[in-house]
Amino acid sequence: MKKIIMSFATLILLSTNVGAAKISEQKVNVFYKNNRFKNSIAYCISRAEKKQYFNFIKSTFKRHRLPYELIYLPVIESCFNPYAESPKGALGMWQINDITAKHVGLKEGFFTDERYNWKKSTVAAAKYLLFLRERFDNWELTIAAYNVGPTFLRNQIQKYNTNDIEKLRLPRETRDYVYKFKALIKYTKKSRS
Repeated sequence: MKKIIMSFATLILLSTNVGAAKISEQKVNVFYKNNRFKNSIAYCISRAEKKQYFNFIKSTFKRHRLPYELIYLPVIESCFNPYAESPKGALGMWQINDITAKHVGLKEGFFTDERYNWKKSTVAAAKYLLFLRERFDNWELTIAAYNVGPTFLRNQIQKYNTNDIEKLRLPRETRDYVYKFKALIKYTKKSRS
């Protein structure tokens, strides 16, 4: 449990630990050094601040003992748009698909879909991240599973007998998702200091 409470950034620094994923800093820097990516981050964070999303997200994630850095996941998912829709059917700020919605208890129906309710979907995302973290060795894999799904990721880990994201046959979108998230955290840490 103590390992789960540690921050994402701390876990990255502890890359010598057994089970820690190896993330290519060079690939992270492709995003980190991209001005368009940085402008997008700034825009999304500004949007979240204007809509006052952060207080609720922070308190929800703190209550679930999730690393602080995960509050920024919607930057990549939806730019904090509670009405976002992906081509694959994931909805809301946290881009939750219908299978995950059922798993975390969000109601879906013809007249209502709680994935569009940013507060309910924030609680659901926190529960889902905890669910994933219990199944994977580190936060990098947890974030990859949030993107690609836990079954696919687990099958890749077993097939290739590694938890190294660089060695797994993951879709490019998923690897880029992890790189983008690490670049995002690097950007937010620098802008806060």
